[in-house]
Amino acid sequence: MKKVIFSLMLVLFGSQVVSAELPFSPYRVAGDTVYLSGQIALKAERGEKPTIQKETRIVLDKIKMLLTKEGLNLSNVVKATVYLEDIKAYSEMNKVYAEYFSKPYPARVALAVKELPLGAQIEISVIAHK
Repeated sequence: MKKVIFSLMLVLFGSQVVSAELPFSPYRVAGDTVYLSGQIALKAERGEKPTIQKETRIVLDKIKMLLTKEGLNLSNVVKATVYLEDIKAYSEMNKVYAEYFSKPYPARVALAVKELPLGAQIEISVIAHK
């Protein structure tokens, strides 16, 4: 019989941290590298009629907050993966993304997926180097 172990994770809800039992960590440190799990905007954060710009800002602010826990910031990000519910939102997402990152920009992959968890329009995961 296979045993599944769920780790206690911290879910970022605005500036609050809420615990939830999920089978992944918000981030992991391996040597000088920090791997962040994908971040989304929760329904209560994004409101009733969310825009891709609003969700992108919420997600990137969460990523910034997680990075600060390891003494890092967005300039430490070397790779980002962006999952979009609709590839047509790429341009609007990219405008907000460009407000958060500066040269040299992280390497990045952006792709459309059929659905994202909890009705999100965008999910971003990053890899950062100390």
